[in-house]
Amino acid sequence: MNPCPCGYYPDRLKCTCTPLQIKKYLGKLSYPLLDRIDIITQVHTVEYGSIINIKNRYGESSAQIRKRVESVLHIQEKRFKGENIYRNADMSAKQVKKYCKVDSATKEYLAQMYEKMSMSARGYHKILKVARTIADIECKEIIEQKHIEEAVMYRCTDRLSFFSGGLKDDN
Repeated sequence: MNPCPCGYYPDRLKCTCTPLQIKKYLGKLSYPLLDRIDIITQVHTVEYGSIINIKNRYGESSAQIRKRVESVLHIQEKRFKGENIYRNADMSAKQVKKYCKVDSATKEYLAQMYEKMSMSARGYHKILKVARTIADIECKEIIEQKHIEEAVMYRCTDRLSFFSGGLKDDN
């Protein structure tokens, strides 16, 4: 979704919306709805120079990325053989417990994030599913703290503060 009705916030030079319009627009999304989305993150405007030099900037071709994705899909298909699911996103709570193994330090970190972010049980499971996928990319059997940290970064549901931080209801 856009960060505001005109789509340009936080660029206040281009954005024509008032702070109240932005808050009302973002207020249409309830936390229970956001809690059902696996990855929520802010995407910044891309400069023209970055678009034309994208291969040099990232150093990977689409074919290389595709190969990596196919490798992860194969890992997941193998993991869930006989489970009647095919992807990490499809795991039930019981399957999350079975397939999302973490060490004790990572478990403690996850508990801290659960409290700090006031996560729901659904949000907790979504963090673990995304972390499981990140670990799969690295061909790791055990989810490490760095995988949880990255998954948490993709879960910016904290009242969409990444969009509306610092807005005042003055008009």
